[in-house]
Order: sequence, then C-alpha cells, then structure tokens
Amino acid sequence: MKIPDRWLLFALWASLWVSRFYLAPVYFERTQELNYYPIDADSIGIPILGNFFITIFGAPLFIFYLRSVFRGSQPQNPTWFAWSRAHPFKSLFWTLLYGSFACICIQSLRESIRIQLPFHAFIDASWCYLWLGIRAITVSKLCLPPPVQQAIPQSA
Repeated sequence: MKIPDRWLLFALWASLWVSRFYLAPVYFERTQELNYYPIDADSIGIPILGNFFITIFGAPLFIFYLRSVFRGSQPQNPTWFAWSRAHPFKSLFWTLLYGSFACICIQSLRESIRIQLPFHAFIDASWCYLWLGIRAITVSKLCLPPPVQQAIPQSA
C-alpha cells in the first residue's frame, strides 16, 4: 500500500496544527467537567494558554523538521512497511521513534473516545497516520541507492 505524497502529509500536518487552537479549549473544558483537576487548582486557562504558546512557537520548529525530512530525492514507491537491510539500525531507530509518537496518539485516541470527544478521536487518529507516514518516508529514503558521482573529465 502506497503512502501519500509528502505535500499531502504536510497539508495534513498544517491542518492538524491549526486545529490545536480550537480543540484544546474543548478538551480542557471537558476534562474539567469530569473533575480531572483538583478542586482547589487554578482554572483551565493556564493549560489553554500554554497550549496556545506551544502551537505558535512550535510551528516553525516543526516546519523546519518536516522540511529536513522531506527534502532531497524521494523514493519512487515508499511503502508503509519499508525497511532498509543496508541500514537496519537506522531503520530500527526511526521505527521506534515514530512508533512511540504513534503509540502516544493511540493512547490519546482511546482517552478521547472514553471522554466522548469523537472529533478529537478523529484528530488523534490523523496524528497517528501522520507519524507513521513520516516514518515510512524516512525509512524508504534509507532504501534509496547512493547517488552516483560522475567523474570530472580531466582537461589536458
């Protein structure tokens, strides 16, 4: 099964990132209704504002990160289950890193379902899809043959 184009993954990330502005207040209001926070604690305004700042200041860093992942030559047929036999430790590292991000999203998905926030569950599933797509592109790039260097002709 072929993974989506890198620009589609970037568009998915951008829409998910912007959705944080709207989804964070809903999540914190719902968890406050469910008494997740101590009664004598501050309001949910502090976590909402913290999420806002993370969203604003984290976006340029994540854009730079995605650019570094997506730059260079792209594999012709990246697959979800790509594995580089030439670079097994790199493949394992990227699989564990992005797999752990996907697992965190799955835990958040389960929590969103449990507290009855279906749109949040959809967003969490989309984040999981994004992380696994980035993993597939990264590991598929490891499978590319090394670039052929052309000899420079010697002039007499």
